[in-house]
Amino acid sequence: MSNVTQLPQFTPNAKKLWLDIPENIRSQLLANVYCGQCGGETTIVNYSGSVKSGVVVLTGQCITCGAEVARVID
Repeated sequence: MSNVTQLPQFTPNAKKLWLDIPENIRSQLLANVYCGQCGGETTIVNYSGSVKSGVVVLTGQCITCGAEVARVID
């Protein structure tokens, strides 16, 4: 099972909004996260999702260095 389809810690609202996004776009979003520690684009892993101010927010770790990263999906 890929990271795109695993939803280990998504709130119900976040899960619905996330699954409404086509799978190929979800993959692109996961691979386009900024890491302040690495100073560039990375892939988010070990992520969870919630809804804040009406948008999905993914929080997880940088695949390269393990730093905490986040991605807003608006």
